[in-house]
Amino acid sequence: MNLSNVCLCILFAFAVTQASAVVRSPQEIRTLIAGTKSFQEGDDETAFRKLDTLINEAVGDETLKSRIEAELIWVLESSASVASKQRICTRLQLVGTDLSVPVLSTLLESGDDKLVEAACYALSSNPSEAARKALRKALGQASGNGLIAIIHLLGEMQDSDSTMPLIGLGNSEDPSIQAAVFNSLGELANTPATEFLTEQLHSRDVRTVRLAGLALMEAAQNLVTTGHPEMATTVYRSLVSGSGPDFIRRGAFLGNIRANGYTDVDPVISAIRGDDPVLASAAVSLIPQLKGELTTLRLVRLAMGLSGSSRLSVIEALARRGDKAALFPLMFMLEADDNASTFIQVAASLGDASIVPSLLVSLKKANAEKTQTIREALVKIHGDGVDQLIIDELKNTEGNSAILFIDLLAQRGSYEAVPILFQLASEREGPLVEESLRALRNCGKVEDLPFLIDLLEIHENSSYLRQAREALASIGQKGSRSGIPGAGVLGALLSVQQKPVRIELLHILGMIRDPAGLEYLMDAFEDSDASIRQKSAESTLRIAQMSVSREDNNPLVEEALQSLVEKSGDPAIQKQAKTLLSKILH
Repeated sequence: MNLSNVCLCILFAFAVTQASAVVRSPQEIRTLIAGTKSFQEGDDETAFRKLDTLINEAVGDETLKSRIEAELIWVLESSASVASKQRICTRLQLVGTDLSVPVLSTLLESGDDKLVEAACYALSSNPSEAARKALRKALGQASGNGLIAIIHLLGEMQDSDSTMPLIGLGNSEDPSIQAAVFNSLGELANTPATEFLTEQLHSRDVRTVRLAGLALMEAAQNLVTTGHPEMATTVYRSLVSGSGPDFIRRGAFLGNIRANGYTDVDPVISAIRGDDPVLASAAVSLIPQLKGELTTLRLVRLAMGLSGSSRLSVIEALARRGDKAALFPLMFMLEADDNASTFIQVAASLGDASIVPSLLVSLKKANAEKTQTIREALVKIHGDGVDQLIIDELKNTEGNSAILFIDLLAQRGSYEAVPILFQLASEREGPLVEESLRALRNCGKVEDLPFLIDLLEIHENSSYLRQAREALASIGQKGSRSGIPGAGVLGALLSVQQKPVRIELLHILGMIRDPAGLEYLMDAFEDSDASIRQKSAESTLRIAQMSVSREDNNPLVEEALQSLVEKSGDPAIQKQAKTLLSKILH
C-alpha cells in the first residue's frame, strides 16, 4: 500500500469517528440535567440514565466533562429536591474537581444528614487540599450521621491536619461519634493519634478501652504496612501490657511477632514461661512460624523445663513446626511422660526410618497399652526404609510375636512385604499363615495375582483355602477400582490351570463381581466338566445380581444371562437367569 492510500485511510477513519461522535451543545446539556431537579424517591430514573450516558460520553473529553460538572453544580445550588441532590453527588464523584468543593462545602454545613453524606461521597474521589479543608471546616458544623461520615472520610484520606480536631471529638458522649473518631485516628496512625488512643486504654469505661484497643490494632497494622515496624512494635507492646480485652491483647502479641518477621523468639519464650494464659496460648500458636536456625533447639530446651499441659502444648506445636532436629529429644520426653496421643503425633509429623529400630525394640518390651501406642506411631511414620526395617524384624522373630509385625505391615499397606507374606502364607500350617493371608489383602497388587494363585493349590485341602480365596478376591477388587482389570488378570489365567484351581478362580470371579469377568465365565458354560459349568453359572448369577441391584444396564450382563438361559441344563439356574433378565429388559 503506497503513502497516498495510507493517508486516505487515516482521513476516512477520522471522518467516521467525527460523524459517530455525539456533539452536545451547552443548552442541550443543561436541558438534560435540568430534568433531574424535581426527582423524588420512587420516581422514574430515566433522566439519570440519560445523565449517565452523557458522563460516559465525556470519558477522555475534558471539555465536556467540565460542562457536565458546571451543570451538576448548578443543580446543587438550586432548589432541587434532596433526592435529586443526593444522586447528583454520586455523579460528581465521577467528574468532580476542586470547582465542586464550594457547593459541596455548603452541603457539608447544611445540617441535613442525607446531604452531608452525599457530599462526603462526592468528595471521596478528590483528595485535594481544598476538599480536605472543607471537611475539616465542617467538623465543627455537622452532627449525627453527617458528622460520622465526615470523620470516617478524613481518616480514609489520611488527613493528618485533622488529627487534633478529631482528638477534640474523642470524648464525645455519642458512642457512634466516639467510635468513628477512634477508628479514624487508628487509620491516621501518627504520633498524636496513637498517644491519645494509648491514654484511653486507662479509661474506667470498658467500651472506651475496647474501642481504643481496636483502633490501636488498626494503627499498628497501618504502621507496618507503611514501613514503620519499630513504631508498630511500640503500639503493640502498649496493648499487650494494657488492661484491654483478652482478644486484643492476644492479637497485639501475635501482631508484634509478625511485624518483626517472626524472628523475635524471646517474647515467645517469655510468654510461655509466664503466668498469663492468654499470652502463653498465643505464643504457643506461633511456634510453627518462628524463624531462626537455633529456634527449634531453644524451644526444645524450653519444653524440657516445663511440665504438664504446658509441656505437651509446646511439644505438639514443635511437631507441627516439622523440624526434625526436635525429634529425638521430644520422643525421649514423651516416653518419660507416657503420653500416647502426643507421642503418636510427634512420630507421625517428624519421624522417619531413623527412629524405627528403637521403636521396634520398645515394641517387644512394652505392655499392652504402650504396645498400641508404638504400633500407631509406626503405622504413621513415612519415609524410605521404614517398611524394610519392619520386614527385617519380622524375619528375625518367631512364633506368635511375629503376628505383631505382620499386622503392622498390613496396616501400612506395605507392598515391599508381599514376598515375605507370600512365603509365610505358603506354609501348610502354623500361626502365621492366616495372618499373612489377611495381610496380603492390604499389601498385594493386581500384578501379584499370577504367582499368588499358587496359594489356591497349596491350601486346596486345608482350612486356609477360604482365606486364600478372599485374599485374591480382595486384590482383584482393588485392582478393578483403580482401573486395572483384576478380573481380566484372573480370567486370563483360567486356561492354564488344573481343574481344582480353575474352579477356585471361577469362584473368585464371582466374588469380585466385576462384569469384565463375564467373558471368561461364558467360555466355561459349555465346558465338558459339569462342576466347572456349575461354578461358572453360579458366579455369573452373582455378578448379574449385583449389576441389576445397581441398575448398571451393562450389555455384557444381559448377554451372559441370555447365554445362560440357552446353554445351562440346570432348570433352577435357567429360572434365576430369566428372572434377572426380565428385570433388565423391563
